[in-house]
Amino acid sequence: MDRINVLHLIATMDIGGAERQLVELVRRMDKSKFNPVVCCLSRGGPLEGELKKAGIKYYIIGKRFKLDFSAIFKLITLMKREKVDILHTWMFTSNFFGRVAGILSGIPVIIASERCVDLWKNEFHLLIDRILSCFTDRIICVSEGVKGFYHRRAGISQHRLITIHGGIEIVEEPK
Repeated sequence: MDRINVLHLIATMDIGGAERQLVELVRRMDKSKFNPVVCCLSRGGPLEGELKKAGIKYYIIGKRFKLDFSAIFKLITLMKREKVDILHTWMFTSNFFGRVAGILSGIPVIIASERCVDLWKNEFHLLIDRILSCFTDRIICVSEGVKGFYHRRAGISQHRLITIHGGIEIVEEPK
């Protein structure tokens, strides 16, 4: 049986909640079924070492500025080379660039992650979210509050939104 190629796209590997969850997710994926690949849109960061240690293949696209549309073409090339079956994007910038590239590449399954109530988004950002949601199989929200925000403010259909609460590993201290 062929493994399913999953590309996770995030802006950087800086230390943050989404980045930490991405690292934990790819480390724990069943490698007999899935082939996880991580791609940073702009640059790497401190969590790169954990990906290397776990043997996870990763790339850095090198997006240089806010509207560096050459990143879309670099992503398309990467998606075709890696034969991506599932694209999972994380947060606005990666959600935008990744989903556009995924749509143009004909990726069969596109998933986006929304990690917080983004009050900074103006009507233009919300319009982008709403339009791209039409080409997105699921949008994972970290809480019911985030899910409600994207349904009410961005007008994203409820059937596209799913809540998967961010988990943390609880380690008991020895007694």
